[in-house]
Amino acid sequence: MTGGAATVEMAVFCFDVISAAVNNQSDPVIPSNIPNDKYPLFVTWKKGPQHRLRGCIGTFANLQ
Repeated sequence: MTGGAATVEMAVFCFDVISAAVNNQSDPVIPSNIPNDKYPLFVTWKKGPQHRLRGCIGTFANLQ
């Protein structure tokens, strides 16, 4: 997936990882359709009916 955008499957997996961490559970298994490559990461979190910015964090450095 060189240079590609995030997929729905990647977003679902991210929420599964967060849910596992919050609920003190083991990390979920990485689906085989998600490549094991390094990418920059930036997350924006919005909430409420007006989608107000709740926070954001990220880096332009490649992460794995």
